[in-house]
Amino acid sequence: MSTVFDYLFVRSLKSKDPAALAFMHEAVTLFRGAGYLALPAGVKPQEELVHNAIAAPYAHVTAPLRRLVDRYGLEVCRCLVAGISIPAWVLEALPQLPKVMSNGIRIANTLENRAIEAVEALTLQGREGEEFDGVIVDRLKSNDGPGERGLVSVFDPALEVVVNAEYVPVGERVRVRFVSVDENLDVHFELV
Repeated sequence: MSTVFDYLFVRSLKSKDPAALAFMHEAVTLFRGAGYLALPAGVKPQEELVHNAIAAPYAHVTAPLRRLVDRYGLEVCRCLVAGISIPAWVLEALPQLPKVMSNGIRIANTLENRAIEAVEALTLQGREGEEFDGVIVDRLKSNDGPGERGLVSVFDPALEVVVNAEYVPVGERVRVRFVSVDENLDVHFELV
């Protein structure tokens, strides 16, 4: 459960400290990954439905044009408030919605990441061989090759880049060299 201490601790971290920057990068992901769960009518929330960030049961509905799932959630709320039965079209769709929403999120994240990669590639165009200061903020899963992969937060220009190295010292300052951009607009860096 979050406390005032946790809040004050996070607020006390300084992003100029390499170890703190790596910690903050990881802390951002602590409460990500919420999913969707369709509850049959009349089912009361169980402990598994507690939102970890607020340590309480949680449900979220926004404007119906924002997310598909909200159209159904708002219809359920409307029916409950009006004291009427939930329409069959809602009840029939609910079991499939978590999978549909997860797939939509996956596609949206892929498109967003590719757009960022394209902007990064354009930003770096013509700068091959140039070196940049940064901090390794995460160790990534290996690509089945030797050594390790790390995520480096570059200060100027503001980028997050992946490097391969024998050892990836998370939380330490490093220099990276821009090597190239390939035909897929993937940027390639190396540790100096």
